[in-house]
Amino acid sequence: MAKATFPIKLDDEMAATIALFLENSQSLGRVVGAMVEAEPKSSIGELAKDVARACDIPLESVHAIFTTLWNISRGSAILQQNVEQTIAELTTAMVRYGRPPLDDSRLAEWKQVVPELASAVQRITPDSSLMISSKAMALCYERPFTLHKVRILSDIRPVFNEEATRILEMIVTQTLVIDYSTADGIKDIHLTMDIDDVTSLREQCERAELKARTIVTAMEECNWSTAVFSSGSESE
Repeated sequence: MAKATFPIKLDDEMAATIALFLENSQSLGRVVGAMVEAEPKSSIGELAKDVARACDIPLESVHAIFTTLWNISRGSAILQQNVEQTIAELTTAMVRYGRPPLDDSRLAEWKQVVPELASAVQRITPDSSLMISSKAMALCYERPFTLHKVRILSDIRPVFNEEATRILEMIVTQTLVIDYSTADGIKDIHLTMDIDDVTSLREQCERAELKARTIVTAMEECNWSTAVFSSGSESE
């Protein structure tokens, strides 16, 4: 049975990533070399941090290169075709896109870097640090709900007399706000806490960090690396 094919279609986000990749294509060889030498991490973001430090280039640049390499490698695997075919289809998609940030000058830059890009993608094996880090991240997120953002809101609430003519007391309240990802998008839940709950939450967070360090230390003699999951995103 012939395999199904379909044209690659670029959205604005992917076009912007390719444009950023082209701005940093002179670093492609160094980034791939550092990636090949690097140990797998718990996420692509964490791997990108290591490579950015090793190459002394901005993290955003490494992300753009990693994303482009990963998309071509995974696209080739999914479409069951060689890297050159996938890059050719991506080039056609760029021509169809035909507007900034992928105008004619960018397309010319792309065609110049294609041979080096194809060679770089071919160095990314299923067991490369990029693909193992990607797989690790996917496994960590393979849950029905994942935390998106958490914060604690502190405010005060007045306690009035019976006639509501005078404030007798002000109460400081704490609300834990959890934003979480579901199959239907981002949802949130608001939980009222007292100050003892805040203390307990801090203690549990510190205990979780300690347990993670303990596990990593205990695994040092095993013949695999052990990493604590981090998405690699910057804290707000």
